[in-house]
Amino acid sequence: MSAPVLSVPPSYPIAARPRRSSFYDTEVFTAASTISFYSFFQSATTFLQPGFGHKTPLDTNYPGPGGSLPRGYYFRWFGLQSYLSQRQIPTTTAAEYDAIRAIVNCSYAQVMLGQTPYMTLPGVPEAGTGLMGPLASGEPVTIGGIQQGWPTPQNYVDLAVPGTIQKHTPRGVVTVRVPRVPIELAETESFGVNVVFPTRPSVTNPVYITLSMIGIKLKPLTA
Repeated sequence: MSAPVLSVPPSYPIAARPRRSSFYDTEVFTAASTISFYSFFQSATTFLQPGFGHKTPLDTNYPGPGGSLPRGYYFRWFGLQSYLSQRQIPTTTAAEYDAIRAIVNCSYAQVMLGQTPYMTLPGVPEAGTGLMGPLASGEPVTIGGIQQGWPTPQNYVDLAVPGTIQKHTPRGVVTVRVPRVPIELAETESFGVNVVFPTRPSVTNPVYITLSMIGIKLKPLTA
């Protein structure tokens, strides 16, 4: 289900242009780590896991240092999805598929607005594993599947709720009931998504967890 285009009065400066674009951020889950609490959209420069260097546009597109929207930015947040991948692995094994399954099954996610948990979700809202390419020798062919695909907007956790909007008409402003109203994030408003592992699963290779905020970005025309 794709996010609808709503006729709403601008709640942002006229100099900001709506763009259908998501924010995304990445953290790394490794075998040797003891980290069980991963905060996304809090740092656009470095990974929480030491030793993985600085983030690049492959890992995040967040425009500010993290923790809140930069001044001049607004975001209409419709949904949340994740993409789990193991980069630079030449062949795929059953253990690598099972590591992805374990990460999803052994975690829960919290959507944070400020310091307040807005919503708790069981498991990472998965949209694809990123495991592609040939299977390792001797692996069962049944471990692959069409579900091991790239993330698509149709597969995400819907954060919108029914509500009303103010619509401008030739006869004035009227209140219209709509089935989906997104979370409105204003400039400098703090937010985040926490992925928590009460018990850390066992993995062999590092797993890159990318969370994407599905929605409509409103950014300054000069940015």
